[in-house]
Amino acid sequence: MHSVCPKTNWISVALMVASTIGMSTYPAYASEAKPPVPVEQLMKLVFPDITAKGTAHKSVRIHQINKEYDPSPITGEVSVQAGSSRFVSNNGRKDLLLELDVEHHDDASANPFGGEILLALYQLSPKPRLLDVLDVRCDREGGLWDKPPMLHADKQDSPIYYFAHLNAGEDHYGLEILEIVKNKLVESDAGLPLSFSARGENTQIVESPSIKMVPNSNPTAYMFSMKVIGKHLQPDSDEVKDQQTKLFTAKLTASGGRWGCDGCGRIAKQIGAMENKFGFDN
Repeated sequence: MHSVCPKTNWISVALMVASTIGMSTYPAYASEAKPPVPVEQLMKLVFPDITAKGTAHKSVRIHQINKEYDPSPITGEVSVQAGSSRFVSNNGRKDLLLELDVEHHDDASANPFGGEILLALYQLSPKPRLLDVLDVRCDREGGLWDKPPMLHADKQDSPIYYFAHLNAGEDHYGLEILEIVKNKLVESDAGLPLSFSARGENTQIVESPSIKMVPNSNPTAYMFSMKVIGKHLQPDSDEVKDQQTKLFTAKLTASGGRWGCDGCGRIAKQIGAMENKFGFDN
């Protein structure tokens, strides 16, 4: 199986580049929900031959975040570790979402990023049943986000995951909303802008995304924000010559448990224009 990043019309937006702050800062996992059954029992529903040491050779059929790839199993000798878990409301029912990190022992069978990040959705009652497994690995880093961990609509939760990489002094970071549709995890059409951060010879761009619930909104809505800081620096120095800070916002709304963002395309263009102003063309 080979993971490919979602095909969405993103324009990059940025966090701090590692060379600027010493290291990349990615969101920490949210506190885990404790499954009502042993996590090994849940993992066995995805990898039927998994051992007590966490090794396995074949999974059930898994589908990709990229819709162009047909569902297929993971094969070859792999190690599987359980990551973050959280309860999600699925049409009012309390289900469980579990992250599984897969590492391949045979490099030839691994994807370009060295392994998969799986999100497994389980129905817990009357007994654990695997509903869906989605491979969201489309970059070097990734996992469930926690700021917030999910969006809440009427009887339906939508988890958020992130993906990121640092390449040639540029830090790329993205957020994606997942929706639960007929017990399947699918990518939202909201199209949140990607993050991009970099430092040029005498310029720097820093962008920070956030999602917050709109107070007293009915139906529930969220505000996606991107804080963008552009700097011109003195030659051969970290001294700031001039600086501009802007906050770009767009509202996220849901209909029938599906999320949309009418303003995301607009702010992506505005962010791109500010990047160009400081000498970046991402």
